[in-house]
Amino acid sequence: MSMIAAFYSNKSVLITGATGFLGKVLMEKLFRTSPHLKVIYILVRPKSGQTLQERVFQILNSKLFEKVKEVCPNVHEKIRPISADLNQRDFAISKEDMQELLSCTNIVFHCAATVRFDAHLRWLDDSIIDEITPKLIGDRPNTYTYTKALGEIVVQQESGNLNVAIVRPSIVGATWQEPFPVNTLLLLYFNPGALRTSFFLIVHLHFPLLLPFLSFIPLFLHPLTNWLVL
Repeated sequence: MSMIAAFYSNKSVLITGATGFLGKVLMEKLFRTSPHLKVIYILVRPKSGQTLQERVFQILNSKLFEKVKEVCPNVHEKIRPISADLNQRDFAISKEDMQELLSCTNIVFHCAATVRFDAHLRWLDDSIIDEITPKLIGDRPNTYTYTKALGEIVVQQESGNLNVAIVRPSIVGATWQEPFPVNTLLLLYFNPGALRTSFFLIVHLHFPLLLPFLSFIPLFLHPLTNWLVL
């Protein structure tokens, strides 16, 4: 057993954002490499006409979890969906579920976040917010990076003796090797005059034989667009 598998053995993990791109990959990796993990709690926003368990099965039916189901055939029994809405007070989690999370959770991965760079701050009236937002964010490029920084400050101030790590990927793309390789061509939106990538789009290639030739494509910025091709 690897050190990672031993660490997560019989542990209960809470993941926010588990229905999103990054959260699904994290959940797959945990189950595949730590088959003796006890349970993963996932916060799921209720949807009309679909139960929480149905949403779990929808996630597990994707290609991403094919290897996991080979290693851990009963994986669906190790996922405990919790009805929640992160936009509400106390995440709209019931008292019973909250008590279970507080008493049973060993490890938390907070992956939930908005991916809008220009999300509107919702602290005061819109007219006031529109006026003070530029002053609040200062040199930061947008409200996305500003609110991320606020979140990190809160974690730093309130974590106490907890072991905490903040991991912020510079960019999230396709899988390289695990659980299966995905061949991609990255199209990066580029801000002219600034060394900053502000948006990216992944286009899947269905012709893997062309990949060896992609290294010969020069880096260029099309004069009529802001799309940077790598």
